[in-house]
Amino acid sequence: TITADSNVGSCGFVNGQVDVSAFNSSTFVIVWGDETDDNYQYAIYDNTGSLILGPTVIYNVTDRTGWSSISVSAFNSSVFGVAYFDPDATTDVHYSTYTSSGTAISTANDLTSTEIVYSVSISALNSTTAVISYVDQTDDDASFQVWDYLGNQAVAETDIDTEVEISYQTSVSALNSSLFVYGYLDDFDNDISFGISYSNGSGYVSPIDVDSSIGTQWHTPVAVATINETLFVIAWWDNDGSNDISFQTYYSNGTAFSDVVDASDIGAEYLDVASYAASTGISICEDNETFVIAFANSSGGYIESYYSNGSMWNGICLETDPCICPGLNNNWEIGLSDNCYIDSDCDLGTGKLSFTGTGTATCGANIYTSSLGDPGSGGTLFIDSTCTIFVS
Repeated sequence: TITADSNVGSCGFVNGQVDVSAFNSSTFVIVWGDETDDNYQYAIYDNTGSLILGPTVIYNVTDRTGWSSISVSAFNSSVFGVAYFDPDATTDVHYSTYTSSGTAISTANDLTSTEIVYSVSISALNSTTAVISYVDQTDDDASFQVWDYLGNQAVAETDIDTEVEISYQTSVSALNSSLFVYGYLDDFDNDISFGISYSNGSGYVSPIDVDSSIGTQWHTPVAVATINETLFVIAWWDNDGSNDISFQTYYSNGTAFSDVVDASDIGAEYLDVASYAASTGISICEDNETFVIAFANSSGGYIESYYSNGSMWNGICLETDPCICPGLNNNWEIGLSDNCYIDSDCDLGTGKLSFTGTGTATCGANIYTSSLGDPGSGGTLFIDSTCTIFVS
């Protein structure tokens, strides 16, 4: 565990007090609100936990109300954007951009100056533009804007939902350079909802209710994350008495992919999900089919990992080449559309061999495994004269 700041004060209820975004496979930026010093800060680390730059002050707060929300997203390997709620008297949403070397590109751009805003989220669409979401408490709207990294507004304030009441939760994630998903708490209807929009501001999928009975907590957390260009996950705290941390995956057209899955029955005021970043192309695994969900409450922090279909994932990424054995005691998932020809003996030990999709996989070698997976609908495993599959 790496401690970026050992004295930040109280975090409050807002989901977004701290956020991270990767530049590449070896470096990332972390941002947070420091209640003790009355400011927002960022720092850059490598993947060993060594500090590269910072901590650096993003913005000093002069009239803090106790609330804060901050979000970060990398445009590419050298530029990142930060959106944050300014709890000064003007209650603005600010947007700033920096290079990974610490140079400010554009700072403290005002997205709003009259609305009261408590929750902010940012996601880079590509290497030059980002979408910023927030809940406008003055008009009770769930809104977004699109800005470029130079500080120019590309799309003015646009509402996804015009009646969300006292909602302090919003989350946005780019599916690709022209499409993004916007998740939020609809406190008016006590729903967890999402909408999908184009980067030019026009709507693609009207708001869909994922859970229409989540209790009456206005700070019920919600988070969305892109899994790949056609799938995303939305997670939330189901505070209707069941006290579950739940999630569901969807296609980019708004159609459900997985069922609702309860990751935990431990209620949590803070949660987030992570998988794939459209702007940088960084994903947890190269197959872009996995995600992690993290949640925390007063008892501690928890992390769970899943496949996009809602099944548990062991956290081990598959080999880059699906036709190559991943090694002893590791699961081996072969996509039949890859038309694998397996020509080297493979001992999976306790690992499981499974097949997905349609197509063929031809085996010219011995495969030792404890259990053989179902080839799936339309899937076929051809065994030639030199191949034997042992199931112990």
